[in-house]
Amino acid sequence: MSKRATVLGVLSIVFGLLTVSYTLLNLLVFQSLMRNITAIGPTDPQQVPFLAAANELFDAQRPLMVAMGVPFVVMSIALTVVGVGLYRRRAWGRTGAVAWGWLALVVLVGIIVANIVWLHPEMARLSAEIYAKHHVEAPVSSEATQLVGTVGTFCFYAPFPLVLLALLAPKRNAALFS
Repeated sequence: MSKRATVLGVLSIVFGLLTVSYTLLNLLVFQSLMRNITAIGPTDPQQVPFLAAANELFDAQRPLMVAMGVPFVVMSIALTVVGVGLYRRRAWGRTGAVAWGWLALVVLVGIIVANIVWLHPEMARLSAEIYAKHHVEAPVSSEATQLVGTVGTFCFYAPFPLVLLALLAPKRNAALFS
């Protein structure tokens, strides 16, 4: 178990840091980069209204993206801290990892439900409204594509909490942590 705790600790630290870095990079850099790319200006005058609409859409969607990104940042920071506890084989690390595993699954399901029930419809509404205001046709975004992305998110993030729970939740593992 000592190797298991060490490996899970290192994986928790790495996964937590990678997720928080990716999420912050996406929220802070990618959104600004996309806005600046569309602000450079088209060479074709017919693209001006489309790019103006795209810029406005990026601005309108930023608060929605931040709202969906904050849980990932908070959970990733918590996972990193729990990983340190696992690596050091502390009892609070195991307890924290089990609690984090359950909470991560609840948060993940909540995020997926929020995506399907609120975010996707809101993004579609904003897109239609903003592109119509600029008198251009909105890019096609199907519900199936959005659903695939949402299911992909679940498939990417769900295995690690499940592994933590499977390997650490049984009471017999509690004695292995000081």
